[in-house]
Amino acid sequence: MDGYSFTKEDCMGRRRSNNRKAAPVKRRPWAYVSAKLILKTLFFPFFQLEVSGLRNLPRGSAFILLPKHQRWEDIPFTGFAVPRQLYFVAKHELFKTRFTDRLFKALGGIPLNRNKPIASRRYLLAAIRMLEKGEGLVVYPEGTYFRKKMGPGHTGMLKFILSRLSMPLIPVGIRYDLNGWRIHVRVAIGRVTYQRPFEPVDRLLIRLMGEMAELSGYPLHPNTKMAANLFDPSVVSRALYNSSRGVLESVNGGVDYKKASVVLFLVGNCPAEKGARSEPCLILNKRSARVRQPGDLCCPGGGISPGLDRLASGLLKLPGSPLVRWPYWRRLKEVDGNSRLALLMATAFREGLEEMRLNPLGLEFLGMLPRQDLVLFSRMIYPLVCRVKWQKHFFPNREVEKIVPIPIRHLLDPERYAQYRLTIDISRPGRPEPEPRRLPCFIHRYRGAADIFWGATFRIAMQFLEIVYGFIPPEPDNLPVVQGRLTGEYLTGKR
Repeated sequence: MDGYSFTKEDCMGRRRSNNRKAAPVKRRPWAYVSAKLILKTLFFPFFQLEVSGLRNLPRGSAFILLPKHQRWEDIPFTGFAVPRQLYFVAKHELFKTRFTDRLFKALGGIPLNRNKPIASRRYLLAAIRMLEKGEGLVVYPEGTYFRKKMGPGHTGMLKFILSRLSMPLIPVGIRYDLNGWRIHVRVAIGRVTYQRPFEPVDRLLIRLMGEMAELSGYPLHPNTKMAANLFDPSVVSRALYNSSRGVLESVNGGVDYKKASVVLFLVGNCPAEKGARSEPCLILNKRSARVRQPGDLCCPGGGISPGLDRLASGLLKLPGSPLVRWPYWRRLKEVDGNSRLALLMATAFREGLEEMRLNPLGLEFLGMLPRQDLVLFSRMIYPLVCRVKWQKHFFPNREVEKIVPIPIRHLLDPERYAQYRLTIDISRPGRPEPEPRRLPCFIHRYRGAADIFWGATFRIAMQFLEIVYGFIPPEPDNLPVVQGRLTGEYLTGKR
């Protein structure tokens, strides 16, 4: 794809594009097949190709492939890996002479001027016409070669296409490793991805670049990490709309007060280290030894008190409250006919005030995450996502040992995750030693200490990162192992 910048006019809707004529672009099937056969013959003595994920390719319909770009051979190897004939967006310098122009266009090439994308507008419209006809299009998001590392992604081409079409997007990892005297080329085709409702293309590209990095086996580029670190409340609210609607539909029939708990998933600006600049952080509590689950990192929250919380929920329907200020409240009010959200919010705010003296008036409600079931304690957890607007200091009660802020950028770093090998030793005497469980976890290091972030709150955080940033943590099987043991005191706390 591009290192290109498209103007606002370039990325406007269909109406403007329909008034312009697309450039004539026609791939010659005989030329494509012949070139593929010749290059395979020439490459065979020097390269060994391995392809995975072919089942992820749509059959008979259009799609956009987004491969990693390391060297010029990426183009033929992408063509080798995919059985269908493809179109490729390529830099216009390759089409300068009459001979190369005819050659590359016959092979499915579509020229793009990286310095003046507007000059290539007719060819971009031709690419859209090809997609409308059900063809496959290859676009390289990095725009140039980045050998053995990930480069930053660029959104220009995606914005142009997605402003006109809704397309399945498929990240592709490409990796070159020397194997004896031949080079082993691994092409890994990822899962189909679509743009979510209200999702900005920048956030979509972050998700795609993350999958591309994982498929290629390289760490994400720092610029992409920094882009993911930006926390825009309006973007988060839009991203959480679908999960908020789903939760409200599920609780409209009623909430089991005995089993239901509500937690505040808090995000605010805090310094990652003493003296550092503030940045978006997930704000957690570390539970004290006086309560159940001592030492765990968790969100403030607790069970519903029907009488008190129902009374307080009436105040949340008044103008100026965090609920009424939520942009999607009017749209979802019909779904929440029994005012369950106000009740859940009143519970969460009360618990936040009790546990850490959190000021409810300083919170901005952003939406809801899917419900989590806590099997060990027979609880159903309803997470409410809120932004702490201005409060900087919190005052924990006896249930909380300390407040723990974790930077969002740390949570988006795959290298900070580990495998938690947990032995649950709460069985009766005489029974055999229980087998340890293997669970994903996050290691938070701060001022020489380390806390293990795992369990239900960890799962809630991973849902948030996936919905908002498209981040999926690495599989725990190949991660460093951290040993842990739970005893009966974990269920009761030290009194």
